[in-house]
Amino acid sequence: MKAPGRIFIILLACISLFLAESAFGATPDEIKNVVDKVEKAAALVGSEGEAAYGKLTDPDGEFVNGSLYVFVFSLRAENKGVLTAHLKKGMVGKSLLSLKEPGTNRKFAQDFVAIAESAPGKGWTEYKWAKPNVREIAVKATYIMKVPGHELAIGAGIYDVTKAEAEAVM
Repeated sequence: MKAPGRIFIILLACISLFLAESAFGATPDEIKNVVDKVEKAAALVGSEGEAAYGKLTDPDGEFVNGSLYVFVFSLRAENKGVLTAHLKKGMVGKSLLSLKEPGTNRKFAQDFVAIAESAPGKGWTEYKWAKPNVREIAVKATYIMKVPGHELAIGAGIYDVTKAEAEAVM
């Protein structure tokens, strides 16, 4: 094969790799980081209770990184889905259950409760949501985990990743 043919094949391979990475939206390590943060936050809440909330919502702390942050919500019957800790303090005390996915009006956060109350008590869901600061609607995969021994669950999400992509990494 002559040099121009080889160059074309190499160029085509590079473009294919670039497109595959761009379509994925996040690296496997970034997806694993979401799960790691949720698991670590669940362990912290499990051992410290509400005293851990300050650490979870500290904008400069280990549980916040750009658009990635953890949140805590109740699984108690009387206030199921109500946020007990969130990076945006004004969200605390509000129910997630009425949040609607833009364009479809699907109440996506009901999946959060269903996942936390499922037999494994953890898992991924996906929905569309506005990216912070740019207000562009994008797909977002969120990992949910029930806090063992508590009527609480922790969640964190990542933009531009589908549920299937997130589950494939795990």
